[in-house]
Amino acid sequence: MFDIEEIPKSARELVAEAQTFIQENRTIKEITNNEEYLKANEILREAKFRITTLETEKRKATKKYYDIITDMKQYFQPSQEEYAKIEKGTKNNLNKYEELNRRKRREEFELNKRQAILLEEKIKKELDEKRKDEDIKKAELERKKKEEERKIIAIEENAKKEEVNGNEIKANELKNEAEILRKNDKEMELAIKFQEMKIGSIDIEKEITIVHPEEPKTPEIPKIVGLIRRRRWDFRTIDKELIPDPYVIINKVIDNKKLRHVINQADGQITIPGIEIFEASSIAVYPNKWL
Repeated sequence: MFDIEEIPKSARELVAEAQTFIQENRTIKEITNNEEYLKANEILREAKFRITTLETEKRKATKKYYDIITDMKQYFQPSQEEYAKIEKGTKNNLNKYEELNRRKRREEFELNKRQAILLEEKIKKELDEKRKDEDIKKAELERKKKEEERKIIAIEENAKKEEVNGNEIKANELKNEAEILRKNDKEMELAIKFQEMKIGSIDIEKEITIVHPEEPKTPEIPKIVGLIRRRRWDFRTIDKELIPDPYVIINKVIDNKKLRHVINQADGQITIPGIEIFEASSIAVYPNKWL
């Protein structure tokens, strides 16, 4: 509470007079005749005079306090302004670094993705070449097997003819030769099956071959307690004439509010003729002492 003695005596006297005047004229009577009309005019002029006089005294009485408040504000203001500059500059630098970090990671990821695709294609191409080679080997084994089978059939037929002709020794020799060839045929059949297994494993390897992109070398931005990053989207006008009617009010005045709402609802993933959409991140920070 302030000390009433600090208020100038002239001002206190005016307030005292005001209380008397207010008590006498508090009731606003309805005017019914000219005498009351004249009286009301006198009260009005007197009230107006007293209002002006009291306002002047009030300003005189409070001036020094206003001066003190102004001086106090001026005392704190420079430091506050410098803090604000530091805050704004630091936020700008943080935003620039974050944008650079996101762009570098995005570019690295796209490069790694392309390299992964090329590597996967190379591996699969090599597997295709390998499979062709194994197919050729299998075909060669099958060809030899068929030749062996034809030889066996021919030898066995000759052995029968020799038996018919009574040449037992020659017939037995041919039978032994056929038996040896049959053993070779069995081994070749196993070789063909083994070759089919090799081809099957190549097909499986090709099917499961997936090369994942490497993580970007640029590290992610660390999460800071008390630092909140708000992502939002904004736009800049490139050609007003191309902007569609739903976003134009009248006389080519752009409905900025509607545009921003639509862009942010789409999380920036929208194309609107005549404008360029960009990310405009902002930072909110809570002082350490508040956490």
